[in-house]
Amino acid sequence: MKNRLLLAASVLFVSAVFVQCKGDCAKEDCDNIPPPTFSFRLLNSARKDLLTGPAKIYDSANLKITAKTVSNGSITSIPRLFYYIGDTIATTGFTVNKNYSVYYLSLNNVVTDSMVFGFNNRQSTCCDLSYYYLSRFNTTDISGGLVLPITNGYTITK
Repeated sequence: MKNRLLLAASVLFVSAVFVQCKGDCAKEDCDNIPPPTFSFRLLNSARKDLLTGPAKIYDSANLKITAKTVSNGSITSIPRLFYYIGDTIATTGFTVNKNYSVYYLSLNNVVTDSMVFGFNNRQSTCCDLSYYYLSRFNTTDISGGLVLPITNGYTITK
């Protein structure tokens, strides 16, 4: 009987030690996972918006985002959103996903830019610290990547 009691106490003690080693996730404050959204503004060299206002030369209906599927290489349309601030600022955004290898920006049915995003999969015992980042724009590698979402959006000059 003493052996069983000693064995049960030992099992409880070892279990408690292992639970404590993993940490108490209820007590850990995890940062919110950054949303995988990429936003950008189309500006001219004078930094005027090209989708709205007096420098407008593109209609938002003619701005398309497509992406190449990793699994089979097919091209898929990606939904995009527009955010307007007054009459002079237009920001375009879309959600990034690991299922696509490269994203394309088309203006008036002509592909003008390509974007490649990376994913940093970082997990702690209690928290998901993963994030997406812009790693290449057209043929330019972005050193260290720009973590999404990018404050105030990425500027694309046309």
